[in-house]
Parts: sequence; structure tokens; C-alpha cells
Amino acid sequence: MKRMLLFFILITVGQMLHAQKPGYMGKRFSLSADMSIYPALYRPVINDQIASSSIYSPQWFGMNYRLTIGFDAILTHKSTIGLDFNYYHSATSIDTGLVGGLSAPVTREFEGYAIGLHYRVFLGDTKAPIGFYYKVESGCTFYSMNNTTAIGNFYLNNSVGRQHVFFNRLILNYGISLGLVMPSLDFYYDPSYDTFAGRLTRAGNMRSLNHWGINVYGGLGVLLF
Repeated sequence: MKRMLLFFILITVGQMLHAQKPGYMGKRFSLSADMSIYPALYRPVINDQIASSSIYSPQWFGMNYRLTIGFDAILTHKSTIGLDFNYYHSATSIDTGLVGGLSAPVTREFEGYAIGLHYRVFLGDTKAPIGFYYKVESGCTFYSMNNTTAIGNFYLNNSVGRQHVFFNRLILNYGISLGLVMPSLDFYYDPSYDTFAGRLTRAGNMRSLNHWGINVYGGLGVLLF
């Protein structure tokens, strides 16, 4: 009788420990791709003019786009942590003439990158990775133009969205986000910062400030293991 009781206790404890393990159908990691989009509130953007043009002639309508590749890990029953890689293609007005040379303000296309960490918490009577959530992400931006790569500044992005899981593997994700990219202040105080890379950082930060701003997004993901 004691052996039978001990057997049932071990079975019950094992089931309880298995039930308390965070994850979905035994899977804790996921990979996703999201596209953010919103009408441009500040210009120039890539559809304002071609990159080779030096005359700024804005169009009436422009859009901001951003692609986000994310890797997510379920941390607890209600939260996840992860890594995000962001890419966006936009344009900015930049003075290509350096100190002591001729001023040459032009509109040029540039590529923006951002790498950051995020934390996501699911709200209400649900468990990760399903349901409504709040997500906060922070990291650093980078810019590329004319074969020059420049380090930007820190960014902070807040998102409110919802996730669904289909076929126990496919993730549907959508929501709205509000982001902020810090401007460059050292440009105004340090003359040695007045280089092409420095001007690219300043121009990229100012354009990214409006590019991140408000965005709606949607995407797909997959539960890995």
C-alpha cells in the first residue's frame, strides 16, 4: 500500500513539474519577420526623388517601412525575451561639404540598421506566446551611405500587439508601436565630430526619429523548438 501511494505521489509531482514548465507544446523559441509601415510625417523619404538628384522636390505622399527579424525565447508563462534586427531604407538631407570646403547640401538615400534586445509581457488570461502583449525594445542604430558606415544613437521602441498560433507552430503577429531615436548632441559641441560620418550620424538620427515614430506592423513567425 505504501509503495502504491509513493508511486502515485511521484506521478503527480512529475505531472505538476511538467505543467509548470513555460513554453507552448514543448516549444520555447521562435523566429519571426515583421513589416512596419506608416505615412511619413517628416521628409525626405526615398520616393521624394532619386538618389542622384541634388534638387529637393518632395512628393505629396511618402511612406516609412521597416523590416524586423526577431528571435524570441519564452521566459515565464507570461513573458518572453529576445533579440531584434531592424532594417529600413530612407533618405535624408545632408551637407556633404566638410569644414573649410564648399557647402553641398543634397538629398541622399541611406540604409538604416538597428540591433536591440526586447522584453514582452502577455496580458490577461493567457500564456506566452498567445494573446495581447506589451513589448519594450532598446538598442543602437547604424547608418550606411556612400560606402561610409556610421554608428547612430540609442533607440527605444514600445509596442502593443497580439499574437495567434496556428497548427501549433505558425505565429501571426500584429500591432502598433511608438519609437524614439535619440538625436546627436555632440555634433554641436565637438568640432572634431564634423566629418562625413558625423554628419551622416546626425542626419540619420534626425530622419530615424521620425521614421520610427508611429508604426503599425504585422508579420509571421514559427515556433522552432
